[in-house]
This record gives sequence, structure tokens and C-alpha cells, in this order.
Amino acid sequence: MLGTDDTIYSWDDEYLNYVWGLDAIDWSRIDCKRMLLVGMGLGAVVYILEKNKKIYPEITAVEYDEDVIYFAKKYSLPRFRSKIDVIHADGYEFLLQSNNKYDLIIVDVCVEDMIPQGFETLECMEAILRNLSPQGILLYNRFYSYYKDQYKTDKFFRNVFKKVFPGGYLLDQKGTCLLVNDRTLLKRSKLI
Repeated sequence: MLGTDDTIYSWDDEYLNYVWGLDAIDWSRIDCKRMLLVGMGLGAVVYILEKNKKIYPEITAVEYDEDVIYFAKKYSLPRFRSKIDVIHADGYEFLLQSNNKYDLIIVDVCVEDMIPQGFETLECMEAILRNLSPQGILLYNRFYSYYKDQYKTDKFFRNVFKKVFPGGYLLDQKGTCLLVNDRTLLKRSKLI
């Protein structure tokens, strides 16, 4: 487990937001060969994909914090079967410059309890769309436990996210939520 004064990074399959979120996906509709992980942390999402879903994509992991990269490379990444290319960069800038296609994009970025402003722009959502394969899925992690977080996320979802992803869905995880680009890629039983 990695922690700072203000943040505890979720690890392995203790990251329940993604345990539940990845379980909500109808994997029969997605051929997950390439994945982009913006905000790598210690690789909990990779762990969950491999352990719980037996999915082993080629992964590009973008992480800004050099210390997180160091600890991930030392303790987490050697355990994974997936090929992982770790890039030390600002995730927002990476998305704007990238023209690759990914079947699964995970956006899991925060500075303490705030999502960096660039990740809340129409420009960023359009960059994500450009990097998402035609049948790909996006999971965008957001805070959702307090009224101010719910208000901010709901406003972002309606006014920015749905402009680029009109079939989008807010998957409430009771404290956090995942914004999904296309609700038809989720299991019907997970839809409210």
C-alpha cells in the first residue's frame, strides 16, 4: 500500500470502485487488446483485470508522479503478465498529443481530492474520444461521496462528458462513480 499525508492509493483488488466497475462491463462486446491507463497508481486496475477477468492487454500507463512510478516498478509491475509501457508524463498533455487507439481507457487522476482542471474540459474529452477504438470503453473515475462532489460531477457529466459521449452513463459506486462512454457496453443488470 502506498500513502501520503492526503491520499491512500488503492492497491490490488482492494480498489472496489474498479472491482465493481470492471465487473459491470459486458466483456463479450469488447476485444481488449490495448489499454491506456491515465493515472497508474500502483497498478490496481491491471491487477483486477488480470486476476478477476483474465484479461491481459498491452498497456500504456501514464503517470505524473515519479515516486509512484518507482514504487509501482519495484513492487507491482513485476507481478503482472501484461506488457506495460510506463510513461512519465502529464496525462492531460499525453492525451492531447496521442493519436493511438485503445480498446479500454481508464482515467483515474486526482491531486489529493481534486481532479485537475484540464481533465474536465471538452478538449480533453475529445482527445479521449480520438484515442478510443470504435468499440472501446472508457471508465473515468470521479469523486461522488459529498454533495459538492456530486454536484460538480453531475454538472461535468451533463455539460461536457455527454457532449462528446451522448450514450454515456454515470455508474454510481456509492462514494465514487465511473463515467462510462457507452451504456450499451455494460451488463443490463448493472444499469439503474
